Amino acid sequence: IMPKLGDHRAAAAGLFANMRVPAALLAGAVIPLTFSIPLPRTERELRDRRLALLNLLLGVFSLTCELLAVVYSTVACNKLTEIAAPPTANVFELLGRDHELAWLGTNVCFFVGVFAACAMITMRAVLMAKGPLAPLLASVVGAAVLLMTSVVNNGITQGDGAGSAFGTSFGSLLFKYVTLLLDQAASGSCPLVAAAFALLAVGAVSTWRVSALVAG
Repeated sequence: IMPKLGDHRAAAAGLFANMRVPAALLAGAVIPLTFSIPLPRTERELRDRRLALLNLLLGVFSLTCELLAVVYSTVACNKLTEIAAPPTANVFELLGRDHELAWLGTNVCFFVGVFAACAMITMRAVLMAKGPLAPLLASVVGAAVLLMTSVVNNGITQGDGAGSAFGTSFGSLLFKYVTLLLDQAASGSCPLVAAAFALLAVGAVSTWRVSALVAG
């Protein structure tokens, strides 16, 4: 029996909106943790500087990931409204056919940003505790991250409930997303994607060289 085809653009836009709102809220929460609220002092200047840099790195990473999720979902919602699409059997088929990169990008960037924010929370909690409570606090956040990852993996595995899925775990989703971006960069259809990868590579190499000089 052939499934009944229909217009599922409104449902797809609703799914993107479901991701956009929490991503924007988390981005707003990360900003003060990154730039305004200082870390507790450890009475060791070198360690304090390193922890401050780590906090800045995690904060910027989390913030940019959440902003990417917001942009992916916002543009996808606009396109779902502006462009007519051939009917599909369900919203899952529509996402996979016309908006795969946007859907993967929204989910991957959102959850990577969440995990980076959890790392910031762990570091701040341990520094504030400064005693036997610190391992417990770190364990609580670590357990929460594992539970969140399990929930995400289960959702990915279920897919549309009829055997179709974008991946088997969050790791497979991340790999697929990066692969699609690399394909875009290699094809030359999106030069800004290639420029983004090049900029990341230059930044990583420059940071490594500076760190090596300082350590030497």
